Amino acid sequence: MPLSFHAALLLAGVAVPHARAQEVYGPPAADIGPQNLPPPATIPAELDRAAALAVTTHPIVNAAEAESEALDAELRGARWLRYPNLGVEALAATRGSNFADRDGLTANIVAEQPLWSGGRISGEIDSANAAARAGRERIGEAARQITIDVTTAYYQQVLGEERIGVLTDSLEQHRILVGSIERRVAQEVSPQVDLTLARSRVAQIELELAGARELQDRARARLLQLTGGVPVVPVLPPPVSAEAMPLLEQAVADGLQCSPTLQALLSQVDAAEARRRVARGELLPQVLFQLSQNEIIGARAALVVRAETGSGLSRLAAIDSAEARIARAFAEFGQAERELREQLQTDYVQLRAAQDRIAYGAFAADTAADLIESYQRQFIAGRRSWLDVMNAVREAANARLSESEARVTAATSAARILALSCRWGPMPTGNTQ
Repeated sequence: MPLSFHAALLLAGVAVPHARAQEVYGPPAADIGPQNLPPPATIPAELDRAAALAVTTHPIVNAAEAESEALDAELRGARWLRYPNLGVEALAATRGSNFADRDGLTANIVAEQPLWSGGRISGEIDSANAAARAGRERIGEAARQITIDVTTAYYQQVLGEERIGVLTDSLEQHRILVGSIERRVAQEVSPQVDLTLARSRVAQIELELAGARELQDRARARLLQLTGGVPVVPVLPPPVSAEAMPLLEQAVADGLQCSPTLQALLSQVDAAEARRRVARGELLPQVLFQLSQNEIIGARAALVVRAETGSGLSRLAAIDSAEARIARAFAEFGQAERELREQLQTDYVQLRAAQDRIAYGAFAADTAADLIESYQRQFIAGRRSWLDVMNAVREAANARLSESEARVTAATSAARILALSCRWGPMPTGNTQ
């Protein structure tokens, strides 16, 4: 099947490069793009500060900036291909002129100005220009990925702190119950096995508390690495509602329009198509205007037609290689587009599910708190066992843990949605203070 047909299918279902992309995704939104704007209300100030520090100081972003500068330099070098080429040769000749017979040495100076190259020079410039555009977009891609990494680490630390708070309260309540059981065992009102079970429950909570502290410490270490060692104090924002986010369809359209990854891949498509023009142009001869001066034949001006066959069928193989790279670039674009759609859809599902879990978790926590007070009164009156009270305390802790985890999930999903739809995304500032 011809490559052009494959490309037409991909263009119809995925996107088209640059000028034609708007026909697929609609007109670009005026407020969409990598700009250093104030963060949305749902983004905590500390998270925005941490992301700004990370994208300014992180080596991945710095590497992308350096690569972009290198590609810009290559573009400047490609543009010089349109200018004359000056060559100087020193010849050691044994025969051919009276001058060479005298001392055997002569110099040859040649200046060549390309007049027509079969599209090779323009193809090289277009390829370098597309690569330079891709390099600039890779900076935004690295910055966005670092922003998402900071968001994950930030809210993982928040989750650890929330879990530590809930489990610490639960541990204190369980220890109070253990003290009560110890007294009942000492008075031989309850058997020793009750005390063993109560202490086992306390040990389980201490194990969960150790896990929460590990989660917090790992997230803090990760966040410190991302910000270059600058400490950040994460806070949990107010509950985020799905209604506060843009509609899924709008977020997907904006994300596809502004994604630096997709824009970089479109530029790679352009670069691959330019390399194909270069490969085809190498099959054609070049036309040059030449000025030369040497001590053997003197000065001359000439119109030169130069044709080179290359080694065997290497020129044809270069065309096949360029065709395959175009197909690869389109495939990578399609894969990146699917991943972006999937990520946004997943974040919206998580946000809506977390919103329901927050409501149910808050209700369960309030109910469990009332149940604990009731069970404690009934326990004193002898109508409930200590195990009923301990189970109620544990259920209350689990409900609070579920609510806090849902709030963190909602905040994380909302931040990712805003980042992927280009409504929030600090860019490198060049200032590490």
